[in-house]
Amino acid sequence: MATVAGTMAAPTAEGVVWSWLTTVDHKRIGVLYGVTAFIFFLIGGVEALHVRAQLATPIGGVVEPELYGQLFSLPAGPMDV
Repeated sequence: MATVAGTMAAPTAEGVVWSWLTTVDHKRIGVLYGVTAFIFFLIGGVEALHVRAQLATPIGGVVEPELYGQLFSLPAGPMDV
């Protein structure tokens, strides 16, 4: 007669996230690299659209000039990579 071992606990969301963030598996690291690159691609695209929206009007009425100067330097990172 077979003996039944105890049931295994279901993996928690915290355990799954922690295992992905602390992995040394090269396949998981590649997936994380691709996801990170895609996220920065999206952020750079949104920032570029914001700059174009600001430049679309002659007065530049989307944000104030001081804030535009701060925001204009922000897209330099993701867009230049």
